[in-house]
Amino acid sequence: MSKEQLTAVLVHGAGTGAWIWEDVQSRLSIPSVAIDVPLHESGATPDHCVGLIEKQLRSLEPCEFVIVLHSWAGVLAGSLANALGERIIHTVYLSAVIPAAGASFVDTMPIPQRWILRLLYSRNPEGLKPSEAMIRKEYCNDLSESAAQMVVDRFTVQRPEPYLTPVPGPHRDAASTYIRLGQDQSVPPALQKKYASKLQNPGTVTINAGHLAMLSRPAEVATVIEALKQDIA
Repeated sequence: MSKEQLTAVLVHGAGTGAWIWEDVQSRLSIPSVAIDVPLHESGATPDHCVGLIEKQLRSLEPCEFVIVLHSWAGVLAGSLANALGERIIHTVYLSAVIPAAGASFVDTMPIPQRWILRLLYSRNPEGLKPSEAMIRKEYCNDLSESAAQMVVDRFTVQRPEPYLTPVPGPHRDAASTYIRLGQDQSVPPALQKKYASKLQNPGTVTINAGHLAMLSRPAEVATVIEALKQDIA
């Protein structure tokens, strides 16, 4: 495979959008595509999101993919592997949540948080949005004020479907890397370690960053992806 055939597919987590990857994309030498998944829209189940991703990738020239999944997007790993098959040559989990087969995002949460989130969604079926204070605490602890305000301003409501729908587990024997974020207040390091343990012999990298490392440490995130280009070639 020539390096020109390798494309990085960047999938954001909850509350954000494809815009979150711009600083990483500008540092990549390989082609990349950042995909918006409509977690704020009715019917946005994980399978629906995978269908949208697959449709967008179908428009690209024949190529193989490094899939980069941030936070919530880790729930898509198994369905993406089923949909794209051998075109995925490596999956990068960036502080990503990884449910077991047949579980949902909320099932990965500790008790009582999972019970609380289910209760909140039962009372707010149109979706939930954290307060500004919570967004700043969990997502923006290592960001500049301007970056933090951008995140607050652009953060979207999250529908229940992405969180409550069971998903297939990841393909354990697939090539993967898990990036741990040492300052993450949304997915703490202990949970990241737990999620990474669901993979079989993943590469591991630690970046001393908060949850949105693509904003605070874009060069380091890009370096991990770039290193895969050399390993795969």
